[in-house]
Amino acid sequence: MIYSIDERGDYSMFNITTDALTQEGIITLNKLVDFESRRRYNIRVRAENKYNTALFDTATVRISVSNVDEPPVFLEKEYFMEIPESATVGSYVGSVTAKDPDGTDIMIRYGILHKKYSRPFEIHPNNGSIFTIKSLDREADIWHNITVSATEAKTAAYVSYVHVYIRVMDVNDNSPQLQNLPDIYVCEKSRIGQHVHTITAKDKDEPKLSHPFSFSQPPEESTSANFTITDNEDNTATILTAQDGYSSQDNPLFYLTVIINDNGTPSLSSTSTLTIKVCDCGIDNNTESCGKRGFLFYFLNSGAVIAISVFILLILVLALLVHIRCRKNQNSLNEKGEDLKENIVKYDDEGGGEEDTEAFDITGLRHHTVMRERKPKRTLRTDIQSMYRLSLGLGPDVAIFKEFLSEKLEEANADTNVLPLDYLHCYALEGTGSPTGSLSSLSITETNVSEADLYY
Repeated sequence: MIYSIDERGDYSMFNITTDALTQEGIITLNKLVDFESRRRYNIRVRAENKYNTALFDTATVRISVSNVDEPPVFLEKEYFMEIPESATVGSYVGSVTAKDPDGTDIMIRYGILHKKYSRPFEIHPNNGSIFTIKSLDREADIWHNITVSATEAKTAAYVSYVHVYIRVMDVNDNSPQLQNLPDIYVCEKSRIGQHVHTITAKDKDEPKLSHPFSFSQPPEESTSANFTITDNEDNTATILTAQDGYSSQDNPLFYLTVIINDNGTPSLSSTSTLTIKVCDCGIDNNTESCGKRGFLFYFLNSGAVIAISVFILLILVLALLVHIRCRKNQNSLNEKGEDLKENIVKYDDEGGGEEDTEAFDITGLRHHTVMRERKPKRTLRTDIQSMYRLSLGLGPDVAIFKEFLSEKLEEANADTNVLPLDYLHCYALEGTGSPTGSLSSLSITETNVSEADLYY
């Protein structure tokens, strides 16, 4: 079965298809319908045999639209409003309006979304009027975009939204200010009426409200000024010299007061003070080289600059002399240390007799023995005596040892290549420099020999 809608009447509002299982015709919406605008539609439907189109039939279908509850509808898709930035708190901005499409007289409540954000506007919940709750500043924000909601008072289930764009209109509330102001210099050899610098001004307000600017000097300074200001009538002014020649030593700095007025209603003005520095400008009389000099240069005359330079030079020379002297003393100490080392090495290599000892005193090179109290005689355990200890206990007697020392004394006196005799006492006297005592058998010999008998 094939179904179709004749192209007459309200055929464009609907569409019809064939169900493959039941062979029924299913009518669907082709466009949205509105109960408030039209409540009934008539269409003519045609049904024909799929295999024989000559077999067909037609019928008229009447369609009724049922009413359902809908959210409020705003009269405009979006709203544009304007307000001057000078408006006080509570000033009226504009209104939005929404109606119930069902035609019933239902109260609608309005609101603004994102209330947690700080905004300068609020809306009346009953009549939709928008008003300010904070002061406005066009230089901070020109446009404010808010979203207004409309809800039926009896139920909050149906809500609609609309965007409201509010433009803050400019007023002349900012005074003009100088801009891009670099350091200003004047040459010492300048002539009267010579160009010094060109100044410009800027205003945050719209040009149509404030331009053009006018430049002038205070009346009390215009008669006795060192410089004059000429208004170029294009938001700029030219600073000219009012005398022949300037002195960087007598007056290194000049202060020029400038008054700037805008063309707004009411007119606003500002006062600025310019600092003009005097510079020698060199041979070519050009101020470009003046900016490369230090700031203190304009407060010091040539004599002071020379004195400071000489003082710094003297400090550098003095520091250099101190450094050279320190290095010289260090080298002298190094040479003395090397001589001392050489003397010690030669003395150890040569050994020597009495001739060498006259030139060098060996006592200065000895480690002085720390004398301790004599320890009491220790008791030996005879059951664990070692062979080394027994061998030391079986040495020569005192008479033989005296004879041995006498022979060594004679050899030392006769031969200059033999070590001095005072070296021999270390073989007969036990040292006492170790705090742990000694393992030597000299202190435990069984013979009754005193230390005094060992010195000759």
